[in-house]
Amino acid sequence: MDLKARIDGPAQAYVVEARLDRGRGPLATAIVKCGTLSCSQHIAVGEEWGRIRAIRDMFGKVTESGQLALPIEIEGLWGLPMAGDDIIAVHSEERARMLSARRKKKVEKDRLLKVSEVHIDTPDTEEDVSKRVQLSIIVKADVQVNVQAVTDALRSLNSPQAIPTMLKEIVGRARMILYSLLLTQSFDGASWHTDDIYW
Repeated sequence: MDLKARIDGPAQAYVVEARLDRGRGPLATAIVKCGTLSCSQHIAVGEEWGRIRAIRDMFGKVTESGQLALPIEIEGLWGLPMAGDDIIAVHSEERARMLSARRKKKVEKDRLLKVSEVHIDTPDTEEDVSKRVQLSIIVKADVQVNVQAVTDALRSLNSPQAIPTMLKEIVGRARMILYSLLLTQSFDGASWHTDDIYW
């Protein structure tokens, strides 16, 4: 099989995995599909954007650019992308921000449509709704893929006893975020004690 891809021009890649490093911030493992992904380029990555600060190869060595079909680790993103997100190199920060904002709107619109379809498919009587308890949930994991898997599973639940509500999806260490959420959110009469939280 003779597979070919261009190596010049704007780069296109996709995210394999994303994680939050304590010292380096959001990191994305990606594979370049075409073009050349280089340091200092502005990129739009799914709903996120950034300017590439450093690129590391599969052995952890810093390199100036990413080679075709080989995994690289990108540093310099403003947030954690999702596995499978497209990476597009653009000429300016403004363009990268615009693309990420447009994608965020589309994802939110699709999510709202999906939620409304679920409610239409499974209509509840007033008595059933009053009996259901709303569960406020904070999902935390080491990598974005795990957070997404757990969140999707919880949202797909159709329990007659409970309605899951996602307060926050967190990747990496999140002590201060959890504290601020617990102190400011209303938990429908449930008693929460920050000293009893373990991570």
